[in-house]
Amino acid sequence: MIAFLRKVKKVFTEKIQSAKVYLYEEDYINIRDGVSHSVPHPEIETDFDKVEKAIENPNFVSEDPDYKRKCYYLSFSGRGDYINQSMRVVVGRAGERLIVINAYFVYRRRSNEKIIWP
Repeated sequence: MIAFLRKVKKVFTEKIQSAKVYLYEEDYINIRDGVSHSVPHPEIETDFDKVEKAIENPNFVSEDPDYKRKCYYLSFSGRGDYINQSMRVVVGRAGERLIVINAYFVYRRRSNEKIIWP
């Protein structure tokens, strides 16, 4: 039997429970290029530091009621086309691990999300 091992790009420590959050190389590429979500999000590459800060030191964390995923938000003043936006990093569960599902800029959280931290 051959085990399928996914290459880890980065391991973050999230703010709420100090849990490990994994970003796999394949998921990073899929998010960047829009493979799995049909909309490319190049900001995962161009603003990777904000992805890291959103998970490790967010302004707030909410829960998406449709998917039961946590959404980590980091507000920033922005630059160019991204003025006064937030980095939204969606984190979900894959087996026993927490993984980055998506990461992109938004103007505000979704109205149906419940803030769970702080």
